[in-house]
Amino acid sequence: MKAITFLGTGRYEETVYTWDDRKSTPTQFFPIAVWELFEPDEFCVFVTPRARTAHWHALQKQCATRIVLHEVPIPNGESEAELWEIFDAVVSAVEEDDTVLFDITHAFRSIPLIVLLAVAYLKTARGVTLGRIVYGAFEASDREAGTTPVFDITPMASLLDWLAALHLFRETGRGGELAGLLRQIQAGAHRSGQADAPEGLIPVGQSLLRLSEDLRLIRPLDALEQARVLSGQLETERLAEIDTWAKPFTLVAPLVQAEAARLAGEPAISNLVGQAALLDWYVTHEQPVQALTLAREMVVSWVARELGESDLCSEAARKRAEALLNWWGCQRARKSYRGELSEREIATLAWSEERGKEVGTLWNALAEPRNDVNHAGMRPQADSARTLQSKVRKLITGVQRLVGDGEPQG
Repeated sequence: MKAITFLGTGRYEETVYTWDDRKSTPTQFFPIAVWELFEPDEFCVFVTPRARTAHWHALQKQCATRIVLHEVPIPNGESEAELWEIFDAVVSAVEEDDTVLFDITHAFRSIPLIVLLAVAYLKTARGVTLGRIVYGAFEASDREAGTTPVFDITPMASLLDWLAALHLFRETGRGGELAGLLRQIQAGAHRSGQADAPEGLIPVGQSLLRLSEDLRLIRPLDALEQARVLSGQLETERLAEIDTWAKPFTLVAPLVQAEAARLAGEPAISNLVGQAALLDWYVTHEQPVQALTLAREMVVSWVARELGESDLCSEAARKRAEALLNWWGCQRARKSYRGELSEREIATLAWSEERGKEVGTLWNALAEPRNDVNHAGMRPQADSARTLQSKVRKLITGVQRLVGDGEPQG
């Protein structure tokens, strides 16, 4: 593990730093305590010109031959350009796949913020593993005992990971990252043998993951059910457990719960209102392929229901509904569909010519962009992506209006 620490210009007092049941030797410099308490393999000390003048030689003297310090010069941070120099220096000191401990105890002014941003960058762009972010809290010292606690502020830094995972879930429906963070906490607690290790974090993560898979693979009925399960999980006593073990998730849980509640519904194919909410979600989240696929099937379900079918999933029922849609949508080809439809079926809806043409026109309008997408635009006069997006929004509005009309008008 590599340790990155900073030397400042303060008037540091000697103390014994404590971490769990471990203690450092008395020292005025927290970097020495870092070496003794966490035993890194490498040690980089970032030093400004002023800090070098104030403390560098004293720190070297205390380290003597037992600690090898690698000095990294950085500017004082007196301009935006110098702040970027510090950021670049921190990033350059870390190799891909390193495990790094950051100590911000003696860091000056804006440097702790720069460290936090560097951590986020290194984890995302370099695959670096964050060991810890530690802080020697001298202001919390026990003056009588001469000891100072060391705070592990890594969980606070991990809030960036939670926010990124939440953003991904809300923007795309992908819940795998949130699920992974929850699983990591529960598994870690069990591996460490803690008696009160949590049990409910992984189930919440599994619900997130299943919901994201159902949305991505267009399983509307499963998505309605899974959203309801997830919404319920985040309204129960498990929130207390989450607050204890996954504090950052507690901050984002209300937003996840609201998103799940928005999609929750009765998992029935006849629940077109619930499916319309999913349809709206697909459009809002710019997933036109899924939106087109679901919209087409919703129209078929709606017609099958209006035909009086009891099992809207049956192949026969859906074929009859599609035949009727094709009959209304293609006036010139009506004879070819006569063999699939009886006069009774055509008359069952008692649609006027105007109403039938309206539904048939919507059906035809759905088919064109759907075919365009399914053929990957490899056809004459294929629409551009932007044109397709615009068409999808208009079509979805038509489908939502259709399924929300209730009984068709005669």
